[in-house]
Amino acid sequence: MAENNAINKQTEDLIINKAAGDPYVNFQIGGVDEFVIGVDDSDADALKLNQGGSSPSGGTTTFSMSASGEMNMPVQPAFLAYSASGQTNVTGNGGVVTIQFDTESFDQASDFNTGTYTFTTPITGRYFLNSKVLARAVGAATGVLVSLITSNATYTFNDSGNPNAASDEDQMTKVVADMDAADTAYTTLTITGLAGNTAGYFGGYAYTNIGGILLC
Repeated sequence: MAENNAINKQTEDLIINKAAGDPYVNFQIGGVDEFVIGVDDSDADALKLNQGGSSPSGGTTTFSMSASGEMNMPVQPAFLAYSASGQTNVTGNGGVVTIQFDTESFDQASDFNTGTYTFTTPITGRYFLNSKVLARAVGAATGVLVSLITSNATYTFNDSGNPNAASDEDQMTKVVADMDAADTAYTTLTITGLAGNTAGYFGGYAYTNIGGILLC
């Protein structure tokens, strides 16, 4: 028979359940389940920290460690998006084009918008961000500039001086960025030195993509 203990202070409750199946500690505020930490017998005895549930098998899992020690944070901000088809004839004579990252590979916390091609930070922290662009029809361009633009700073990779005698140019920009809650990040491409807007970028997840994760 399960033994339950409750430590009460006004409407704030700490409930301890040492049952053989799912031992846990439940933290409540005003009788409402806030956090549970305990062992989930239904998930191979994983140690879990859950939100909004009354047991380790309920609510939303924010942290999980398997019985072997592997750790996972299912709602930690982490994403990868890419341009499905790319664009042609959008830059070449200095025009700035926003890369259309319109398809997601994954987005754990739903922070990336494929309509605006923008990542929005849910909380203040340090984020690793990476953006890769394969420019097309570069030809005799004198510069290929990929910019990762955040609310606090712009990070660029600039290959200037006839960057590539061939027709394509692969560029990558990556940074650990200090970002505040609700800050944004997106990518632009600028190609210079051509007679007109005859250049663009390739589509496909392997060629033109953006990704990021909250580090701390």
